[in-house]
Amino acid sequence: MSARLPVSALETILPYFSEYPVHFKIVRQRHSKLGDFLAAQNGNPPRITINGNLNNYAFLITLVHEISHLHGTRFEKKLFASKLRSNPHGNQWKSDFRQLMNPLLTPVAFPDSILHSLIRYMENPRASTNSDPELSRSLMQFDNLSGEIHLEELSMDAIFRIHNGKLFQKKERLRKRYRCVSLKDGKVYLISPVATVFPSTPSVSV
Repeated sequence: MSARLPVSALETILPYFSEYPVHFKIVRQRHSKLGDFLAAQNGNPPRITINGNLNNYAFLITLVHEISHLHGTRFEKKLFASKLRSNPHGNQWKSDFRQLMNPLLTPVAFPDSILHSLIRYMENPRASTNSDPELSRSLMQFDNLSGEIHLEELSMDAIFRIHNGKLFQKKERLRKRYRCVSLKDGKVYLISPVATVFPSTPSVSV
């Protein structure tokens, strides 16, 4: 894990694991989530998993996000389990997340291009950093996209495919998302402007 974190963050992060035992694992990319937390159950310790494709800064934020769930176990276990099931990203989690992230909100841990967006995001953190376009853009500067670009970079009516191979045509922007039409069945989807996609060509058969 230490190899995946900015060196300047290690001194702050490692003690977070000393309060409670936890099983930590780096896993393959999951398109539905960046990381997850599973509370202790059936005699097994809590578990944290983080996607291995994340750049160091996204990895750090996601890790602290999940540690914040673990940090919540300092409360009565039954009460915490109830909160986790009903509202895992409610006020208690937000408070813990802000508390744990606060020592890291410095130019030593994050470059300025991320730090300003991150400080604003931490005022009212959401369940995923992907839900904040400004923060997502700043983090993606440090990704190795391997041929991917962001949807907002494509021109109107451009053809693109997503990670599962499905083809779409980009249409107009509707408030915060773009209307995109599936070339297979004509269904309409609303996709984030910072979603990573693979440019294609109109001649591709579906």
